[in-house]
Amino acid sequence: MDKKSQSPINLIHRQAPKWVIDRIEEEWAVLENTETLESISIPLTSLPKKICEGGTLIKINSKWYLNEAETAARKTRINDRFERLKKGGGTS
Repeated sequence: MDKKSQSPINLIHRQAPKWVIDRIEEEWAVLENTETLESISIPLTSLPKKICEGGTLIKINSKWYLNEAETAARKTRINDRFERLKKGGGTS
């Protein structure tokens, strides 16, 4: 296991609800809960500096953290699915 996957954020992320940044509108980020599909709007000033649409966040003790490992894994899954669709291979 590498150091990045052992960071406290990556270890805690298994229990904490995950939120994906659906979009950024002016000074707000619209987040979607990956389990319940609930949407919320959060001021950008309350979020980490290094965020972008599609990023995965978790909230611990009223503070938001970017889960870089989950964000990278999610991006890989989406890109793989897109490539299969381009080749006519379906979405599974």
